[in-house]
Amino acid sequence: EIDPQYRIALELRGLIYIASGKEQQGIETLEKFRGMIGKEGKGVTLLGYAYAINGRREDAIACLKELEIRQHNHPKELLTMDFFIIYTGLKDYDRAFYYLEESIKKRLGGIIFLRFSPLLNEIKKDPRYNELMKIAGLPIP
Repeated sequence: EIDPQYRIALELRGLIYIASGKEQQGIETLEKFRGMIGKEGKGVTLLGYAYAINGRREDAIACLKELEIRQHNHPKELLTMDFFIIYTGLKDYDRAFYYLEESIKKRLGGIIFLRFSPLLNEIKKDPRYNELMKIAGLPIP
Protein backbone atom coordinates (compact mmCIF):
# COMPACT_ATOMS: atom_id res chain seq x y z
CA GLU A 1 0.00 0.00 0.00
CA ILE A 2 1.25 3.46 -0.81
CA ASP A 3 1.47 6.33 1.62
CA PRO A 4 -1.82 8.19 1.06
CA GLN A 5 0.01 11.51 1.38
CA TYR A 6 2.57 10.67 -1.32
CA ARG A 7 1.04 12.63 -4.18
CA ILE A 8 3.19 11.43 -7.07
CA ALA A 9 2.44 7.80 -6.22
CA LEU A 10 -1.27 8.60 -6.20
CA GLU A 11 -1.01 10.30 -9.59
CA LEU A 12 0.88 7.33 -11.03
CA ARG A 13 -1.70 4.94 -9.61
CA GLY A 14 -4.40 6.93 -11.40
CA LEU A 15 -2.40 6.75 -14.62
CA ILE A 16 -2.01 2.98 -14.26
CA TYR A 17 -5.74 2.55 -13.72
CA ILE A 18 -6.49 4.56 -16.85
CA ALA A 19 -3.89 2.73 -18.95
CA SER A 20 -5.29 -0.62 -17.84
CA GLY A 21 -8.86 0.29 -18.77
CA LYS A 22 -10.08 1.01 -15.23
CA GLU A 23 -11.11 4.57 -16.03
CA GLN A 24 -13.54 5.02 -13.14
CA GLN A 25 -10.94 3.96 -10.57
CA GLY A 26 -8.48 6.22 -12.36
CA ILE A 27 -10.85 9.17 -12.14
CA GLU A 28 -11.50 8.58 -8.44
CA THR A 29 -7.77 8.34 -7.74
CA LEU A 30 -6.94 11.43 -9.80
CA GLU A 31 -9.75 13.42 -8.17
CA LYS A 32 -8.21 12.55 -4.80
CA PHE A 33 -4.79 13.58 -6.14
CA ARG A 34 -6.27 16.86 -7.44
CA GLY A 35 -7.84 17.53 -4.04
CA MET A 36 -4.53 17.01 -2.28
CA ILE A 37 -2.87 19.69 -4.41
CA GLY A 38 -5.63 22.21 -3.89
CA LYS A 39 -4.27 24.79 -6.34
CA GLU A 40 -6.23 25.89 -9.38
CA GLY A 41 -4.82 24.49 -12.59
CA LYS A 42 -2.57 21.94 -10.90
CA GLY A 43 -3.23 18.22 -10.97
CA VAL A 44 -5.78 18.53 -13.77
CA THR A 45 -3.95 17.14 -16.79
CA LEU A 46 -4.44 13.40 -16.32
CA LEU A 47 -7.80 14.04 -14.69
CA GLY A 48 -8.92 16.02 -17.74
CA TYR A 49 -7.72 13.21 -19.99
CA ALA A 50 -9.56 10.62 -17.88
CA TYR A 51 -12.76 12.66 -17.96
CA ALA A 52 -12.46 13.00 -21.75
CA ILE A 53 -12.03 9.31 -22.50
CA ASN A 54 -14.84 8.49 -20.09
CA GLY A 55 -17.31 10.72 -21.97
CA ARG A 56 -17.25 13.51 -19.40
CA ARG A 57 -16.50 16.18 -21.97
CA GLU A 58 -17.69 19.13 -19.89
CA ASP A 59 -15.49 18.09 -16.98
CA ALA A 60 -12.51 17.75 -19.35
CA ILE A 61 -13.21 21.22 -20.74
CA ALA A 62 -13.36 22.57 -17.18
CA CYS A 63 -9.85 21.16 -16.67
CA LEU A 64 -8.72 22.94 -19.84
CA LYS A 65 -10.18 26.19 -18.52
CA GLU A 66 -8.22 25.75 -15.29
CA LEU A 67 -5.05 25.27 -17.34
CA GLU A 68 -5.85 28.40 -19.36
CA ILE A 69 -6.24 30.43 -16.16
CA ARG A 70 -3.01 28.99 -14.79
CA GLN A 71 -1.22 29.84 -18.06
CA HIS A 72 -2.60 33.38 -17.93
CA ASN A 73 -1.57 33.86 -14.29
CA HIS A 74 1.83 32.21 -14.73
CA PRO A 75 2.91 32.90 -18.33
CA LYS A 76 6.41 31.50 -17.78
CA GLU A 77 5.04 28.04 -16.98
CA LEU A 78 5.14 25.78 -20.00
CA LEU A 79 1.82 23.94 -20.16
CA THR A 80 1.68 22.95 -23.82
CA MET A 81 2.14 19.24 -23.03
CA ASP A 82 -0.75 19.46 -20.56
CA PHE A 83 -3.04 20.92 -23.22
CA PHE A 84 -1.81 18.28 -25.69
CA ILE A 85 -2.76 15.44 -23.34
CA ILE A 86 -6.28 16.69 -22.59
CA TYR A 87 -7.03 17.51 -26.23
CA THR A 88 -5.82 14.04 -27.15
CA GLY A 89 -8.32 12.56 -24.69
CA LEU A 90 -11.04 14.71 -26.24
CA LYS A 91 -9.99 13.42 -29.68
CA ASP A 92 -9.56 17.02 -30.81
CA TYR A 93 -6.46 16.07 -32.73
CA ASP A 94 -6.04 19.38 -34.57
CA ARG A 95 -5.63 21.20 -31.27
CA ALA A 96 -3.64 18.34 -29.78
CA PHE A 97 -1.13 18.48 -32.64
CA TYR A 98 -0.92 22.25 -32.35
CA TYR A 99 0.16 21.90 -28.71
CA LEU A 100 2.47 19.00 -29.46
CA GLU A 101 4.20 21.06 -32.13
CA GLU A 102 4.52 23.96 -29.66
CA SER A 103 6.03 21.57 -27.11
CA ILE A 104 8.58 20.41 -29.67
CA LYS A 105 9.44 23.99 -30.64
CA LYS A 106 10.00 24.78 -26.95
CA ARG A 107 12.08 21.60 -26.64
CA LEU A 108 10.15 20.38 -23.61
CA GLY A 109 11.64 17.31 -21.99
CA GLY A 110 8.30 15.55 -21.68
CA ILE A 111 8.22 14.77 -25.39
CA ILE A 112 10.76 11.98 -24.93
CA PHE A 113 8.14 9.98 -23.00
CA LEU A 114 5.51 10.17 -25.73
CA ARG A 115 6.55 7.00 -27.47
CA PHE A 116 6.06 5.00 -24.26
CA SER A 117 2.67 6.36 -23.22
CA PRO A 118 -0.26 3.98 -23.71
CA LEU A 119 -2.58 6.98 -23.42
CA LEU A 120 -1.48 8.13 -26.84
CA ASN A 121 -2.02 4.95 -28.84
CA GLU A 122 -4.89 6.41 -30.88
CA ILE A 123 -3.21 9.69 -31.80
CA LYS A 124 -0.04 7.82 -32.80
CA LYS A 125 -2.02 6.39 -35.74
CA ASP A 126 -2.35 9.87 -37.22
CA PRO A 127 0.43 10.57 -39.79
CA ARG A 128 1.05 13.98 -38.19
CA TYR A 129 2.41 12.20 -35.13
CA ASN A 130 5.30 10.58 -37.04
CA GLU A 131 6.00 13.85 -38.85
CA LEU A 132 6.38 15.66 -35.54
CA MET A 133 8.50 12.88 -34.07
CA LYS A 134 10.88 13.31 -37.04
CA ILE A 135 11.07 17.04 -36.38
CA ALA A 136 11.78 16.34 -32.71
CA GLY A 137 14.50 13.88 -33.69
CA LEU A 138 12.78 11.02 -31.88
CA PRO A 139 12.48 7.43 -33.11
CA ILE A 140 9.29 6.66 -34.98
CA PRO A 141 7.37 3.67 -33.64
